[in-house]
Amino acid sequence: FPATICASINQEIVHGIPGRRVLMEGDLLSLDVGAVWEGYHGDSA
Repeated sequence: FPATICASINQEIVHGIPGRRVLMEGDLLSLDVGAVWEGYHGDSA
């Protein structure tokens, strides 16, 4: 993936690349975030 944060809004399929879309009240946001720090690798979805 070209980003370390993937975002999906409402019915979008997981692992969408973040864009410029503005969230509206009531939107459901799903995140998948990865990080590397001092040799440790982590992922949370």
